[in-house]
Order: sequence, then C-alpha cells, then structure tokens
Amino acid sequence: MLRLPSTAICTLFCLATLAASGCKKEPTTSPDEGADAATDDADGSMDDGAEVDAPAEPEEEAPSVLSKDSFDSTINDNMDAVLECYMSALEGNAELAGELEAVFTFGADGSVSVAAAEGSTLSDEGLTACIAEAAAGWGFDAPSKDGMTMEYPFNLAPAE
Repeated sequence: MLRLPSTAICTLFCLATLAASGCKKEPTTSPDEGADAATDDADGSMDDGAEVDAPAEPEEEAPSVLSKDSFDSTINDNMDAVLECYMSALEGNAELAGELEAVFTFGADGSVSVAAAEGSTLSDEGLTACIAEAAAGWGFDAPSKDGMTMEYPFNLAPAE
C-alpha cells in the first residue's frame, strides 16, 4: 500500500473541496416585477422587459388529400400485386396482352370501396378479378369527398 505524506493528503482534499464547490450552481431568483433593469434571457441575450410570446404550439400536420400524384404513387407502390396477377394469367395464356382501364371508387378514409374494369382489351376475367381484389386492399390518401372515383390504365404485355 502506498503511503502519502499527510501534507499531500491535505492538499488533495483541499483541491477536491474547492473543485466541488466551484461546480455548485447558485440559486437564481427572478427579477422583481416592474423592474426597469435589463435581464438576461434564457439564450443569454439582454431583455428590455418586453413580453415574450410563448413558443408556438406545433402545428398538426394537415391530412394528405388524394391527388393525381398521390394516386399514381400508390398505384406504383402496389404494382407488384398487379404484376403477380398478370404473371399468373400468363401461365394460362402466354400471349395475353392488352389494356385494362381500372376505375377506383374511394371511401372517405381513402380505402377502395370499388375497384372495377371499365374497359379492357384483355380477354381474361380472372386477371381482371385478381387485380380488383388486390386493389381493394390498397390504402390511398383520403379523397376530398366520399365516393370520389379515379381511373388508371394498366398496359400489360409479356416481356420480350
């Protein structure tokens, strides 16, 4: 065991005590009401006694409204489901190609209440039903009114 001379221990103790007391936060008091003297703000700048507005409450984010861009984006995000339906239909008919004009009707919350083919050059009813069933589960932004409809043309052709 290392033995320190008593003066070294006393010096270390005094330094530790001084360092600890130097870190102690002094209590603060608020300025007297009506005092004309300038006071420090929380950010360290000088305040001339003028009232400071309370911080603005965070604004609630406005709900997304269904637009052509958000509609197209949701379709593109779910294109894998359409391709899965199409690939399945190609197994029965390798030459299946054409356009499917899909019509989507939306509920107030953006859910698809109806997905149907309004016009199609495709002769596969199973493909049309598969795409409509997949689209029923897609979540779109809320429309501006309940019952809003939008159309999307799916052009489907086998890879060359």
